[in-house]
Amino acid sequence: MDFKEYTNQTIDFYRDKGWYEYDPDVRINFLRQGVDQLIRSVDETEKVLAEPLENKQKIAETKELLSDDLGKLLDNLIILADKYDLNLEKLMDDHQNKRGIN
Repeated sequence: MDFKEYTNQTIDFYRDKGWYEYDPDVRINFLRQGVDQLIRSVDETEKVLAEPLENKQKIAETKELLSDDLGKLLDNLIILADKYDLNLEKLMDDHQNKRGIN
């Protein structure tokens, strides 16, 4: 699945659930909460990775939680950008150009 398809599916999913219509302030609060959760997940992942690599299941579980937290943040960024009619693919391209990466 490419990014555009993921974006469209995410927007459709949030609209179908009735979550798209939340005010931007609510969406920002979701992002704040998501970043807080991401911090905890990164901390936990770092602790697990610092341990002996005997417990591969624990590593997989913490990485799965980390992935889930990043996915939730991505979804909220997609919805917020869409509410302001911003295309994240164009935003990525523009940001790359500003950094001098073509």
